[in-house]
Amino acid sequence: MGEIVLVRHAQAGFGQTNYDELSPLGQQQASALGQWWQKTAAFSHDTCVWTGTLCRQQQTAALALSATALQTHIDSGLDEFDFSDILRQYRPDFATPEHIASWLATQPQPYQAFQRVFTAACEQWVQGTHDHCYQEPWAQFQQRVTLSLNKMLAHSCRHHLVFSSGGVIALIMAHALQLPPERSLSLNAVLWNTSISRLLYTQHQLSLLEFNSIAHLEVLGDRRWRSHR
Repeated sequence: MGEIVLVRHAQAGFGQTNYDELSPLGQQQASALGQWWQKTAAFSHDTCVWTGTLCRQQQTAALALSATALQTHIDSGLDEFDFSDILRQYRPDFATPEHIASWLATQPQPYQAFQRVFTAACEQWVQGTHDHCYQEPWAQFQQRVTLSLNKMLAHSCRHHLVFSSGGVIALIMAHALQLPPERSLSLNAVLWNTSISRLLYTQHQLSLLEFNSIAHLEVLGDRRWRSHR
């Protein structure tokens, strides 16, 4: 039996011009995860570590694994979908990160306002009726994530540690739970930064063991460590 541990990246630059970089809180979250793992002896020397190409994923891995000698494999199939493109197709006035940041500055509850727009934009994307508009249609995103998952399942390594993003992790979770792929949107919406989800697998079965755990942050006793974005 093998195991896949999926870690969502730490808090990135929500509302900033460059989203793809950890915030100060995100750096603390990733370091706290690493300290938690040191205490729990979570991984053996033969664990295979995977990240996508995104800075926020790789920075999270580097901080969380700073006390280990584990080598990281880069797989672009683990990259998040291009949320900027998805937002632009739904809201053309969100043409650049600067436009989004300016709009957020006008909102009394920026996170909640953004989440409403983001959810609606993703729902339009997964419908598949505007595929010609997107740089990566929904079906193509599903295909590349599935290819990356199958690569791990077929690998000789049986213990995988994956640093990725909410959309990728949620889609893999939906697959494991045999849910329609579009249901992954609701799973994505609740994922905490640096949350841990675990899958067990055999040749014929993929099973959910744990979803969206942030025990490494809860033990700190301060809700300010927690974030969704």
